[in-house]
Amino acid sequence: MLSRRRRGLSGPLLVLLGAAGCLFYRSLPGQRAPSGPQRAAQEPPDLLAEDTRKLVKVLEGLRMSRRISGRRRALVLMGPHGHADTEAQLYRRVLRDLDFEIHESTCPETSGFLRHGQGESGWSLLLCLSSSEKSCLRKVAFSHLGSHQRVNLLPGLVGALSVSELCQLTVRGLPIMPPACGPAHQNQTSPRGLVRAASASSAMEAGPVGVVNTYVVVTSVRPLTAFLHDIAVVTANQMSRATRLGGFLSAKTSQEALEQTKGVIGQVLEAAVSASDEAKKPTRCVLCYQLLTFTLLFSGSITPLVTQVDAGLTLSALSDRDFDRQVTRDLILEDTLRFLLSSETQPDDEQRVFAEASGVRMPADQFLLLRDFHGHMMAPSPFQPVCPSVSRSCAATRLSDVLLAVVRHYVVGRDDQSQASANPTAGSCVDARLRQIYSDPPFTLSPPFSPNVKEYHADVTFDTLTIQVRAEPADAGCGVRLDERRGPRVSTVSVGLGRNRISILVTDGGETVVAVYTVHVFREGRPSLPMFGDHVTCGYVQDCGLRVLPGRSCGLEPFSRPPGPLPACTSGHAAGRWLVPCLGCSDTRTCDWREVAWQPDGCSHPVVERPLLQECMTRRKVLFLGDSTNRGIMYFLLERLNSSLVDWVKSHDTLVYKNLNHGRTWVSFSYYPQFWLDHKQRPTFKQALTRLLRRSGPLANSNLTVLVVGGVQWLNTKHLQAVRDVLDSESLGGVQVVVKSLGMGFHLPVDGIRSRSPKEIQQLSRENQDIISAAKHHAFEVIDTLAITVGRYQDFLPGRCACHFHQVDKFRTDPAPRTTQRGSRPDAMDPPSRVGSYHVTGAVNQVYTDILLSRLCPRT
Repeated sequence: MLSRRRRGLSGPLLVLLGAAGCLFYRSLPGQRAPSGPQRAAQEPPDLLAEDTRKLVKVLEGLRMSRRISGRRRALVLMGPHGHADTEAQLYRRVLRDLDFEIHESTCPETSGFLRHGQGESGWSLLLCLSSSEKSCLRKVAFSHLGSHQRVNLLPGLVGALSVSELCQLTVRGLPIMPPACGPAHQNQTSPRGLVRAASASSAMEAGPVGVVNTYVVVTSVRPLTAFLHDIAVVTANQMSRATRLGGFLSAKTSQEALEQTKGVIGQVLEAAVSASDEAKKPTRCVLCYQLLTFTLLFSGSITPLVTQVDAGLTLSALSDRDFDRQVTRDLILEDTLRFLLSSETQPDDEQRVFAEASGVRMPADQFLLLRDFHGHMMAPSPFQPVCPSVSRSCAATRLSDVLLAVVRHYVVGRDDQSQASANPTAGSCVDARLRQIYSDPPFTLSPPFSPNVKEYHADVTFDTLTIQVRAEPADAGCGVRLDERRGPRVSTVSVGLGRNRISILVTDGGETVVAVYTVHVFREGRPSLPMFGDHVTCGYVQDCGLRVLPGRSCGLEPFSRPPGPLPACTSGHAAGRWLVPCLGCSDTRTCDWREVAWQPDGCSHPVVERPLLQECMTRRKVLFLGDSTNRGIMYFLLERLNSSLVDWVKSHDTLVYKNLNHGRTWVSFSYYPQFWLDHKQRPTFKQALTRLLRRSGPLANSNLTVLVVGGVQWLNTKHLQAVRDVLDSESLGGVQVVVKSLGMGFHLPVDGIRSRSPKEIQQLSRENQDIISAAKHHAFEVIDTLAITVGRYQDFLPGRCACHFHQVDKFRTDPAPRTTQRGSRPDAMDPPSRVGSYHVTGAVNQVYTDILLSRLCPRT
């Protein structure tokens, strides 16, 4: 932060006298006005000239009384692929906050607003994204810009700091060491190579060691004015991180190191500009600016060497895995925009008022620079002045001396605040808002992100199975967690079909949640082409993107239905495939995926109509033992049997339903395995089954008692032997047992759960066949859910495991049949009842539940 405390000036005190539009200077009595290097080195008395105080007071008065007349217009040139770029999204958000009218275009060649936007009523800000900078430099007439127009490029500065120009400056004794200038340094061009070289050259370290990327915004070339951001990217000890520059330097040194760093940057800037013919060309771009990256090498000394200067932001040392590069880039870009634009106005009479109040007259361009520079110094920001700085001026010009006086009036006093921000503690969260939400792949939030808005919606395509999310707090003292109070700051989440919810918790730096942001992500169904004419039937067993079943084909293939009705299947694990109508089997985009259906090979599973189901289930008790996928089958059965679902809970314990089918049917459920418990406290499979049997008793030792056991991927052959042992011990060896085999899930790299590798996913087929064989040995019925879910592994519904193929929705005000997710329709035979409160959706879950019901209630 920039403090407004006043301290003494160094250098001669200036008296500013207005005469014929020129600036005149006189020294204090008895002093000679130094020039050149002497000006920066001299330490004058601790006084503030009355005339300088008056000048600053007039500038402050102008700033306080300033009013913006009309909305400013900004043009953002995004390049060929910039519309979805996160840099463009950042510019939109910040410019909206600053009350800009925003116009966007791909490039200067296609922007009519750029060609016709000159004059006071035209654009006032032109932002060229990194993908369009070269085009801007070629097409924007910088010499013809209006005095009020600002561009984020300074043409003369880019070439002046190229590698070849820096190499020429090395002969002038400047602290420059570009690795590309000499063969001796060719193997040290990487940051880590430079760090090793620095460490090797400083056996007795007197200061920091490392490569530091610092970020400088140059706001004027003549006179030279520049500011240093307090965030730097430090590469040391084989690691790169974004940190506060003062924190890195103060580890072994004092404030002197920071002043040395600013001095080195100022020297190189001044030398480059003075040596560049391009920078000396006339320009009307008075308010233009340029972001630069200075790469500095610290080798045990508090005085660094400049090894490279890049136009724009260079953040390649940071990892993209956790958005570190993007977060740091956006922070610096946002700070820069607010630093430059927050107080920008153009009242017609401001220069006249200044001249009358201060007695100082100067050319309009110089006044604009002075007024702008004063605004930068007066407003709190993360920038520190480099040219001029408190201790030196970067050029011996009259206006530079005036700017130097302004710098010395506003003394930098942010060390304590930087230290506090770098070490936030619990309870230090003052602004409990987010600064930005990041995602990969990027989604577009609706409404556009604003720190004051807590709830958003976003749509993603069917192919988006996971999203990596990170949120940044506005206040460094606040913490951010995803979904859980102690959850991660960056998380990869699975995205099921339909509605998904991502909760972002802002904490006080400890465990207390002080704000919650919610993003509702809607994942679209598989793109479909409705069938209006001729089509063919295509079948597929598994997707070529994830082969699970060895020896089976993948992808769409032509399929011919046998003539006549098919016989009923004699088991629940008959091999089969998914059928879908398409214009051609070579392109999945020509298919109507709303009509996809499961077809066993050579047989069919008749759908059990409700009257037959209710009759079949009379006096029966159905017991479910398993995880949430088994619970989904149970809820589909409840709704089909009772014509409504009046109760629903995402239980991880035991549920008992006694009043089903007009009191004639009993259904119970027990969750297994209880993975969240300590291993020693977790019930064994036999214990869980025994408790369920006894709680559901009395039980008939016949097919009037049905036990459905299974889950996603925890079941194995030992569990089936345990079922036989427990039933025999409980004198229930004659009950009907249905085994739900394995299913697809845990195949996505999601944080917080164990995910299976592609090789482990392929092992599921062998494990599944072992389960089917063991079930047949024990005379258990099997529903082969793996074969059914393999081909629809992308059609999972919300849930971290990507294994849920059902979802329970609460009815809206109008309980008419509706589509709850794209690509999945309600049961066409049994539309939701108006009596019930909930409805089970999920086409895949419906398929294997219908197979279960057909095995429990065969027509014969």
